[in-house]
Amino acid sequence: MGCTGTKASKAEGDIDRYHVEILNAAQGDDVRRLKEIFDELDKRKATTTKKEVLNMVMLIQFNLPPSEEFPSFSLSSSSSTPYLSPKSFADISPHVATNWTEQVLSQALPLNDYPRPHLRRQTWLNLNGHWLFATTDLNDTFPVQFDRLVRVPFPVESYLSDLDEYVDEHMFLWYKRMFNLPFASQSRILLHFDKVDYETVVYINDKLVGIRHCGGYDPFSYDITSYIHYEDSNEIVVRVWDPSDHWHQARGKQMLDVTERNSIFYTPCSGIWGTVWLEPVPDVYINRVQFQTKISTETVHLNYQVDLFLPSMHSKYAFIEYEDDARELLDVAFEKPSQESMNSDYQLKIHIFKANHEHFHTLTTRQINQNNQFVFSLSDINLWSPEDPYLYHIRIDLYRKTTLIDRVTSYVAFRQISLCMKSKRICLNHKPYFMFGVLDQGYWPDGLYRAPTDEAYKYDIEQMKKLGFNTLRKHMKIETSRWYYWCDVLGMLVWQDMPAGDSYQGYEIEFEQDRQLRLHRDNRTNGLPTKSSMNEDTSARRKKPLYREYPSKIRFEEELQTMIDFLSFHPSIVIWVLFNEEWGQYNTVRLAKWIESYDPNRLVNAASGWQDRENVGHMRDIHDYTRNILLPTINDSNRALVLGECGGFGLTKSGWSYNQYPDEYLLTYAFEQLVVNLSGRLSAMIYTQLSDVENEKNGMLTYNRKRLKLLSEHANRVLKHDFSRLYKLEYVWNLTSIPLTNYTRLSLKPSFHLMLNPNNIMSSMFYFYTCYLYSLVNININNHFQLILNRTHDTLDYYYIPLPLNLFRNNRFNQQYSLGYREADGLTALSIAAGKKHKTLTEILATCPEVDVNKASLSGITPLLMVAEVGWPDILDILLQRGAVVDSAPSGKRAEDNKIAGSTPLIGATKYNHPECVKRLLAHHANPNHQNQSGISALMLAAEQGYFDCVKLLVQAGADLELAPSGQLALTMNLCGQTPLFCAAKEGRIDIVKYLLDRGANPRVQNHYGVSALWIPAQKGMLQVVELLLNAGADTHVAPFGNLADELNITGWTPLYAAMKSRKFDVVKLLLKRGADPNAVTKLGSTPFLLASEICDLDIIEACVEANADLDFAPSGSDADNLNITGQ
Repeated sequence: MGCTGTKASKAEGDIDRYHVEILNAAQGDDVRRLKEIFDELDKRKATTTKKEVLNMVMLIQFNLPPSEEFPSFSLSSSSSTPYLSPKSFADISPHVATNWTEQVLSQALPLNDYPRPHLRRQTWLNLNGHWLFATTDLNDTFPVQFDRLVRVPFPVESYLSDLDEYVDEHMFLWYKRMFNLPFASQSRILLHFDKVDYETVVYINDKLVGIRHCGGYDPFSYDITSYIHYEDSNEIVVRVWDPSDHWHQARGKQMLDVTERNSIFYTPCSGIWGTVWLEPVPDVYINRVQFQTKISTETVHLNYQVDLFLPSMHSKYAFIEYEDDARELLDVAFEKPSQESMNSDYQLKIHIFKANHEHFHTLTTRQINQNNQFVFSLSDINLWSPEDPYLYHIRIDLYRKTTLIDRVTSYVAFRQISLCMKSKRICLNHKPYFMFGVLDQGYWPDGLYRAPTDEAYKYDIEQMKKLGFNTLRKHMKIETSRWYYWCDVLGMLVWQDMPAGDSYQGYEIEFEQDRQLRLHRDNRTNGLPTKSSMNEDTSARRKKPLYREYPSKIRFEEELQTMIDFLSFHPSIVIWVLFNEEWGQYNTVRLAKWIESYDPNRLVNAASGWQDRENVGHMRDIHDYTRNILLPTINDSNRALVLGECGGFGLTKSGWSYNQYPDEYLLTYAFEQLVVNLSGRLSAMIYTQLSDVENEKNGMLTYNRKRLKLLSEHANRVLKHDFSRLYKLEYVWNLTSIPLTNYTRLSLKPSFHLMLNPNNIMSSMFYFYTCYLYSLVNININNHFQLILNRTHDTLDYYYIPLPLNLFRNNRFNQQYSLGYREADGLTALSIAAGKKHKTLTEILATCPEVDVNKASLSGITPLLMVAEVGWPDILDILLQRGAVVDSAPSGKRAEDNKIAGSTPLIGATKYNHPECVKRLLAHHANPNHQNQSGISALMLAAEQGYFDCVKLLVQAGADLELAPSGQLALTMNLCGQTPLFCAAKEGRIDIVKYLLDRGANPRVQNHYGVSALWIPAQKGMLQVVELLLNAGADTHVAPFGNLADELNITGWTPLYAAMKSRKFDVVKLLLKRGADPNAVTKLGSTPFLLASEICDLDIIEACVEANADLDFAPSGSDADNLNITGQ
């Protein structure tokens, strides 16, 4: 007895140690250790100790770590990286390496994809790879030796070139390599250069070939047949001169000696940056293929032209050099040079195949080197669009009499871009089409101007499509043919910029309205007080001649025409952008009209940003990087309104961006707000930008394409006009009350309550939310943690500063825990084991007779609730058989603060979709109509989340179909009136909607501010749900009302108006057929028919008219007066 007593006493004295070890075992799933502790306590017969430690709770204290464990946060940008710093070939920086860099470095023949996919021959020879390389000054006629290697086709300044060298206007770049011809000697041999920047001279076997080529963006070719040896090796030498921005050439954003940290200009790209290749052709061969389509209401016109090269003609790309003074500027009267007429010995057969390679049609013609036309029925044609990028395959056979002498393959797409309706909108295939676009600079950290692989081209386009964008603006650069090919194939509309040359200032007078818009953008971008900058010193902006010199004009216009000739094949290109933000802008009216005449199949954006010329081009283009976008007060009568640049959201970690945020959550929130608040007057939005470039961190992707900086699901939803799940922020403190005085220090106490969603702890972020004026604010917590805001100018911006997750630490056990109320809530070992999903350990504890199965935490969480949420029906049975209270639920202030009050095990099992647990709980008479503190029932949860099995179990157990939240908390959370049917309908749960309606659920239910069960599905475009509700008798005339509806600007919006606003036209047509009123007036005086007229969709307007729309209705009343729309 004495010995036993001593052992028991010793066990009682070790109670803290046992408690810690049991809790550690529960958290770490250490079944062996738990059994050892049980055996030890049983041997000591320490029953009291065992019972006590098993039912003791775990308390974790949150304390601040020492300040040296994390750095201070700063909103200021870091310094820029050194310009063109040398990098080791073997030790590439992770910021430079892309997912394709290693592949390029390991290949002997990089970029081995056919360079001209729209005019493809079977036989060709790729000359990419390592070439010998040298540089000389401009006075040297030839290098003394070629002493280095360069990888073609990557710019000399790039890492992938193996050089990574600085190039300026005082240097010649020299390339040399040998090659042998694998082709038959009867062929003519063409030498093709896809891209060389800028001036190119070519030698074959020590002989000068043709004349120099000028232009960094267009492909060019030489016929080298008379220079080569068929039976011996051949030598090719290429000399390149590239002055970049030190001459008037077109160069886009390439700039030598960038010194400004916030520069929007980048490293120049010199030399060969496109594939070099050889191609054998017959004496007469197919030289160019052009397809243009025009769509009418019933037919599709295909205009096609196939140009042949004759031995008597110069090569298309080897143009004759003239003195600058002998050249003419482009004008509308300009005529394309006439082609040499062909005799009847030549015949073309153009075979057209469907996407599945099934033969569709064959065109036969002897009209060569001139335009031909064929008309198809519209019903026979699949039109091309980003949603359905349907391409027809083409095979073109050239015959001399009956002998096949040349064959090429190509493709064609049937699409038409235009302006339509009275209030001009951009239309694709005669339907208004909103362009959600991204600015694409086309730079890569490893290859600079050249993507490392063809797959990298494709990756960029696919990533933007996945996000929900349908347009790319290729900004200040012209890509290789492969990039446009992938846009054609994948379905991505393209705005193509003409790269700027000459000055980065303009040569035309700026109109006052454009000046005000530009100043608004500049002031808000830089965070300066608007009024102080409005009196602008215009003389300071004009440090250049008042006119553009003639040779500069000639060079620009020659390259402009060459760009259109080179790219006009591609159906994805729908808009030519002539000038950007006045850079080198001159003679806008003449050049815009010339482009419209030269290529009538596309739209023209004459002046993107500012320096607009009234009614010139097809669109008025505004650039605005502010959070409150300012548009012209009225629309042009004959042009669409577009937002050509906006956004510019970046992270504060390094570099600069127009608008900076500390993490991807806040950046996503800002992006959502940008899209939600876009004006209905716009036809397009171009967001800046696809990726970071060097020190400019505006990209959605990082420069190396390894990280997406916003939440893709959120971006995709909002770009599809689904505004139902906009990102919401969680705050720790709200400090918006800082006075206007100049505060320098703000101290905060470390104690606070965490209001968190326990199901999303790991992905939650925590923020300070601050607003400050005229202040340099130094925030610290308990003299340990500092957040420094380095802004001293006047700003009304709001900043969200993330708190590090290691701010909260468990001192007692010296290990870190997730930030959740449950881990500081006094959980027993059983509840902890269940919460950690350690099933074996949970079962051991659940069957242990010393464990109290109803022991609740400080918030009232019981083991039964934990197990129900985890979803173990067998352990649930054990607890229920041991007397666990089936409807126990957390209660009290702590539970309310943690937002878990009233959550029974049935609600918990339903919340996590455990139907077998739901079934067991209902069998033990759990109440199916119990509501938590917010008024949410198990059936409401199951219906909203789409848990059909749980819905059926609950309904069969007698759950009330019309039970909905009520009371002040439900009102605050906007839950009042949301029945299970309402919840299922708003989330598009088709099967559950049908099931509930079949069992008598009310289809006319409304929430507390008049949004009906029909309204949200109509707004989201859920056609099947809408049809089910209409069939059950849902009311099409109910519209939101009251203060909350006013705040949301939806007062008076019927389901028809909501569907129209979201452009869900299938739903609109269905509602009109079922009697929805096209004349229902919103609070602001609009009607569905007026909105349809603004959207400019002919089918919808016609459907409204058929539904008796009032053609003479005009807004009236005080609200219409306030909006200046009375009588419109």
